[in-house]
Amino acid sequence: MSALTGYLTQHTAAANAQVAAAGTLYQQLGRQALLWAFVDVFRWMSLICFACVVLVWFFKKARPGARPPAGAH
Repeated sequence: MSALTGYLTQHTAAANAQVAAAGTLYQQLGRQALLWAFVDVFRWMSLICFACVVLVWFFKKARPGARPPAGAH
């Protein structure tokens, strides 16, 4: 944080540089958290899709030419 504060001191006052450095770090932390949340959701969705593909193999295969059940539309 001191390196960022030192860099920002060149562009603003020293008192403002520390606040700006903390805000910059907080913003970067928020971006990283958002990215990892996206990665986490992507992984869960891929796992669910893979489970659905595996689940398809357990479905009963329809026989061609067979009559549908009575309640089917």
